Amino acid sequence: MLNIRGLSEIVFLNLLLQQQLISPPLYFALMLMGLIATLLPALVGMHRIPLEAAVPARSPHANR
Repeated sequence: MLNIRGLSEIVFLNLLLQQQLISPPLYFALMLMGLIATLLPALVGMHRIPLEAAVPARSPHANR
């Protein structure tokens, strides 16, 4: 699930651009940075090996 911070950043950047407080190239750069920062954790999490699958469970009778 993506976090809502990226959506609020997009809305805020659109307001800044409409009020001509930032230039279109700066808008593009900040928008790209926000999208990458929002999507990167989700993309990294998709390829992570779950902890249970990475480490085999030890049997309680293994130390006997």
